[in-house]
Amino acid sequence: MGMKRNRRKKFPVLVIVLAAVLLLSVGMGTTWALASLKTAKVENSFAPAQVSIVVNETFSNGIKENVSVTNTGSKNDPAVYVRVKLLTYWYEQDSDHIAAKSAWTPSFTTGADWIKIGDYYYYQKPVKATESTSNLISSITLIEEDGARQVLEVVAEAIQSNPATAAIESWNIAVDANGYITTP
Repeated sequence: MGMKRNRRKKFPVLVIVLAAVLLLSVGMGTTWALASLKTAKVENSFAPAQVSIVVNETFSNGIKENVSVTNTGSKNDPAVYVRVKLLTYWYEQDSDHIAAKSAWTPSFTTGADWIKIGDYYYYQKPVKATESTSNLISSITLIEEDGARQVLEVVAEAIQSNPATAAIESWNIAVDANGYITTP
């Protein structure tokens, strides 16, 4: 009789152990099944838009003409806002140095859709890829005096036009409801 009692005490322990193994197996199987249901890895390609411009101008016999800027981006690149800074100085031809003459301010009438804000000339409208601004300068005559000649360098910058806040925050300008640059 003593042996039957030991078996009865071992039976509940055996049932508990088997139930725990079964629950553990089911839990691990479920985890494995859920893990295998994950979707395939997806590659998210991101190519930032490119902003590229070129200054167009002709220069002959001391006359700089047809100064404009072209958005050289591809058709998928964004329209851009353009601004230009004119750097002026005198250049001594014989010594190959910048002359110690007083600074000069070029005198010209800006072309259509250009405005001056501070030291920059802004083309007011966004310029689409492969398109150009109107001429900032149609024609300006640079002079030579006392062995030095006037130099007018055109330095252009561009920034994406959408969102307009990129230009507003970076260049401290305003943009109206039509997307045109205005004075702040």
